[in-house]
Amino acid sequence: MIGRELSNVDNSPRSSGPAGAQFEAKVATHYALALLARTEAFGLPGAIAEEIAFQRGAQGHPLDDVVLKGISTCGETQILDLQAKRSISFTASDVNLASVVKAIVETRRNEPDGRKRHYAVAIERTSGPIENGVQEALELARSVECVEAFSTLLSTPGRSNSDMRRFVAVFREHLNNYGVTDEVELFDILIRFSVLVFDYARPNSIAEAHDRMRAKLLESTEVDQNLYDSLFGHIMRLDSIGGGKTRAGLIEDLQGLGVSLAGAPQLAKARAR
Repeated sequence: MIGRELSNVDNSPRSSGPAGAQFEAKVATHYALALLARTEAFGLPGAIAEEIAFQRGAQGHPLDDVVLKGISTCGETQILDLQAKRSISFTASDVNLASVVKAIVETRRNEPDGRKRHYAVAIERTSGPIENGVQEALELARSVECVEAFSTLLSTPGRSNSDMRRFVAVFREHLNNYGVTDEVELFDILIRFSVLVFDYARPNSIAEAHDRMRAKLLESTEVDQNLYDSLFGHIMRLDSIGGGKTRAGLIEDLQGLGVSLAGAPQLAKARAR
């Protein structure tokens, strides 16, 4: 199960949870739908979602808004630690970025085998510097095999831009502030770090339309029901108390609410053959 005891003292998520509770719950609902669909999750490539948990900061997950456990095609456990931030600027003075980097450093200290961990920030709105700098730098890191190649391309005119170099420099500075000075570790963190955009605050949100469509495909057509709204409300309750569920446990909870599933889409196709 997700979460191992590291501290005898914890804070109630009801009193210490971050602002933007609705945004956080919508992000969590997105991942709960991936769990129900038995599919690969956003930010956890190559792994099928198996279990979801919330507010597990004292159990080894400082990035604690959503903790998703998945199983890779090789049968290895992979974990996504995600923090929901309605706004983050990725600058040297940004306290939100500083807290995220600190949480990543603490996560790696709690779990020496960093190969199974992935880190993410979910944001509502993106910007030019985020797209041209942060996302491009992270994509470049994931596109090469070593820190030397990354550093060479990052410093080569025409292969990178000032926003990319500025982001990496700021990220390095924050890591240094928390005792991480190794360039290899910087590179390893960058290839495991994602900035995920969920435009829930926008009119005609693409993210919410996608989630509602997935919910519609999952829900049983035998009765009149609304899987998305029921799941969202249930996730709000689980998040507020720091709960967690496997797929089977989540399905059982939904059945108790009068909501039944038709089955994961890929399984339905297999049965139809």
